[in-house]
Amino acid sequence: MTALTMPARPKPDTRLRPVPWRRMAWVTWRQHRAALAGLAVFLGALAVYLWLSGLQMHHYYATACHPASSLNCAINFTGRYGITAVIVSIILQAVPALIGAFVGAPVLARELETGTFRFAWTQGIGRLRWAIGKLVLLAVAVTAAATAIGALAGMLIRRVVPAIAATLAAYAGLALATALYLREHYMTPLLTSKLNLPDSAWIVSQWYTKGGKFAFPARGSQIVGALQHFCPMSNLSPMQCLSQHGYTWWASYHPGSRFWPFQWIEGGWLLALSVLLIAATVWLVRRRAA
Repeated sequence: MTALTMPARPKPDTRLRPVPWRRMAWVTWRQHRAALAGLAVFLGALAVYLWLSGLQMHHYYATACHPASSLNCAINFTGRYGITAVIVSIILQAVPALIGAFVGAPVLARELETGTFRFAWTQGIGRLRWAIGKLVLLAVAVTAAATAIGALAGMLIRRVVPAIAATLAAYAGLALATALYLREHYMTPLLTSKLNLPDSAWIVSQWYTKGGKFAFPARGSQIVGALQHFCPMSNLSPMQCLSQHGYTWWASYHPGSRFWPFQWIEGGWLLALSVLLIAATVWLVRRRAA
């Protein structure tokens, strides 16, 4: 007799299936919805304020600043909106840093600090999907460069509060370096010796020459000494005084027409930096977060 054999039943696949990306995005939204919603409200209110203020400034400038170099414009327009412009510029510089510190830094550091990332990795969410699912949504939703800096700081430090401090310091250093050293080199500055530069021009540097050779910069103790020597009691402007004694004023500047090209250049390299920082963060998650 021969024994009957039954075909072996295939074993069920007990492996965890990867969590879909849309669910990862939903989880990230659920975890950070308060910060993202508050940020959206704040940015919306700021946008409305800037829009209304811009309309008022545009209307007032059109009536009070013809020409732009008039005393009426300097007194009324600048006196009325000068402080507002300074406050707005400070806010616009601070917002990306605050976003990176309080949204970007905690996104990974909080889970690494509390250890909850281990639970996430056992629920069908590997390191790569966990990192990308958290970073991409937030980087798209908020300022990419600051968020990427904050996420990288959180991954390296693994503590929320120190990561926030490191993000503020890193972004402040980046903004300072950009303003002082990088931005003026996006394009080659133009040179001129004409005294009637438009108000929209960004003057990078000024100096005086005599006989075709550099004499001294247009600021500092040297020009003060020259004015005291040549025109101690004169009502002439420094340029008029020194021009009577053979000095020529020179300036390197960027015209106002370069504003948007500069914006695109700066936005481009910040986006590239964001991609590199996010890639570095994901690589560290896969290598060091075990």
